[in-house]
Amino acid sequence: MPLGRRSTEINVGKPTKTIKDYDPAVLDLFDAYVHGAIDRRGFIRKAGLMALGGLTAASLLDGLSPDYAQAMEIERLDERIRGEFLNYPSPDHWQAYLAKPSGTGTTGQVSW
Repeated sequence: MPLGRRSTEINVGKPTKTIKDYDPAVLDLFDAYVHGAIDRRGFIRKAGLMALGGLTAASLLDGLSPDYAQAMEIERLDERIRGEFLNYPSPDHWQAYLAKPSGTGTTGQVSW
């Protein structure tokens, strides 16, 4: 399958759930975990007390966590993006890949 194309024939990802599928208390607990207020062990312990209907704390965590492997990819030579390798002087010769929008068009923004 070429980059930038998602398979619609086989759904190997998690079933799609919405925020309405979770108890607000579980969502608050997951928010605390994601933002570092509690660790994974604390989330599992506390979520285990709230797990209902045959769900386990581990299944709650799995259902709430993003599936990065299913993220959309773009074409390697997409003209909207400019990528470059950056080399950092270090004993291990570190290298990073920096991707940013090409041109001066409007890009997405995050408001605080």
